[in-house]
Amino acid sequence: MNRVTVRVPATSANLGPGFDCLGLALSLYNHVTLDVVGKPVEPQVTVRGEGKDRLPRTSRNLALRAAQRMLRTSSKSMFVAAITLENAIPVGGGLGSSAAAIIGAMVAANHLTGETLGRQDLLALALEYESHPDNLAPALFGGLTVSILAQEGRPVVCAVPPPPGLRAVVLTPNQSISTHQSRATLPATIPYADAVFNVGRSSLLIASLLTGNYDNLAPAMEDRLHQSYRATAYPPMPAILRAALNAGARGAALSGSGPSILALHDGPGDRIAAAMTEAAMAAGLQAITRDLEIVPCGASVVPHEH
Repeated sequence: MNRVTVRVPATSANLGPGFDCLGLALSLYNHVTLDVVGKPVEPQVTVRGEGKDRLPRTSRNLALRAAQRMLRTSSKSMFVAAITLENAIPVGGGLGSSAAAIIGAMVAANHLTGETLGRQDLLALALEYESHPDNLAPALFGGLTVSILAQEGRPVVCAVPPPPGLRAVVLTPNQSISTHQSRATLPATIPYADAVFNVGRSSLLIASLLTGNYDNLAPAMEDRLHQSYRATAYPPMPAILRAALNAGARGAALSGSGPSILALHDGPGDRIAAAMTEAAMAAGLQAITRDLEIVPCGASVVPHEH
């Protein structure tokens, strides 16, 4: 039996105006341990930590399916004997838990087959399980990623190192939001002026992050494509965003489809975390705040101790 463990970071997608395109890798990790054998067996699925009472331990498990899909691309006869998920990323929290499961499992399976696929091909395969790459890309490549789907759905990714000196306070309420249900609140069309608004903001956001001009982040992270629509199902969100900015955050946005909220800063994060927590509590939400690094590495193999 062959075994490998992969560490994969949490991710925050959109960053406000970069809907389905922008993402950051954050220093909160899941670990996927994959055991494979040379003949078909009934795979054992173990889940510890976040999602241990929610995630399936059957053939429906997303990480198991992703690992099996990757193994089918190999000419070698390999089958999953066991997969163990050690989860620190909240499930349904807007921090890329599904992307971490997919990418962690695929990188593990790819390692055991001899790195038969490059990371770009791995991302394309992962898109079979998530229809957009905004979380998948930073989970795989790390740092700050810009990702799109080009012709015929081919993913194109530009990954750059983390913006220097910048960290992220992330507030995660003790409730989850279904990405599918959150997307159902979005309109089929938007006003032309709102599209122009977001093109300008997302361009300013990338320029500000690459040049280190963090004074521009507050306006650069404004959005008209998705956050205002999602706020109808998440009324506390605007107040928490305002609290973060008033406490000194450089910029703030909904993380993915929520309910986590991301506040970028380049100084002490305690005051920002306290203000966000207070705003959440005023709205009747219990929440956890974390002050996280933006990390340069995506999914990576963890050496086993012998």
